[in-house]
Amino acid sequence: MSAAALLEQYRPALTGHCYRMLGSVVDAEDAVQEAMLRAWKGIDHFREQSSLKTWLYRIATNVCLDTLSTTNRQRFGCKGSRLVPVEACGGTPAFAQYRDGGAQPWALLMLEIDGDRIRSMTSYLDVETLFPRFGVPMQLTT
Repeated sequence: MSAAALLEQYRPALTGHCYRMLGSVVDAEDAVQEAMLRAWKGIDHFREQSSLKTWLYRIATNVCLDTLSTTNRQRFGCKGSRLVPVEACGGTPAFAQYRDGGAQPWALLMLEIDGDRIRSMTSYLDVETLFPRFGVPMQLTT
């Protein structure tokens, strides 16, 4: 079996792993592609001190952490953020969050309510996919 085919069999599981870390299908697919490229370039150096699967997960995790680190350095500061209620979330309270006074889409926030309290909040960062699906504009007008 070729090195590419050997690595490729792990793509679906790695995509799920990266999605759980990054919260975006698009970012997860990009991270897996980068992880596969790094693994393919380094396959000759793989010494089987661990399983191939463990080695690939470590590479993918490092790519995801690099991605999160870069995003955080860019995505710090919520001063001037705006929240807009999202109506089409099947009865679940949700908000579109924008940074820079509405110029930059940031996240879709979904709340889990328990009585009169917020039990949890989940942030979905794949705004390019989710905002259009929920009829939310990519920028707010002032």
